Amino acid sequence: MALALFVAWPAKEGSSALRLALDHALTTLPGGPAGRRLVSVLIDAAAAPPAQAVHDLLADAGRSLEVAPDLEVSLAIDPRAIGPQGLADYRATGIERVVLRAGVLDEPAQAALAAAAGVFPRCALDLTFGRPRQTFSAWHAELDLALHLGAGHVSLEEHGEGARSDRAATLYRLAI
Repeated sequence: MALALFVAWPAKEGSSALRLALDHALTTLPGGPAGRRLVSVLIDAAAAPPAQAVHDLLADAGRSLEVAPDLEVSLAIDPRAIGPQGLADYRATGIERVVLRAGVLDEPAQAALAAAAGVFPRCALDLTFGRPRQTFSAWHAELDLALHLGAGHVSLEEHGEGARSDRAATLYRLAI
């Protein structure tokens, strides 16, 4: 049976807390972990986790589960929380896809995206549309730049609660 693992990497907890949580999650699976094949791991990090801790977590999961040969391991992180060396360290742990939760493609996010595109075979970018004072031409330029810098996938999120408007709908259609 295929299994996908979602890990919400906390901002303050250490890797030992995550390992305990993983152990607990695996032991409470209906029928236990036996016969489960790990096909996907998504690590959603509030802060940049140490690469060694990521490696250890993946190794722990691999000891309890059959690991699919085409296992997809993704890291979702704020691009302002990591540097180029951190990206290379994550790639060395087995992460093959990075999702940069940028919101806006400012200079730090641009630098992180360009660096990530040189390290990972797949890069995704989360952007927010309908931001205050966001113009159609600026949004178009931001999307073009994201693709130019190496984003193979761009996810869109609308700014704010109740921000739905004709303007927001037009920005969304422009992105599509």
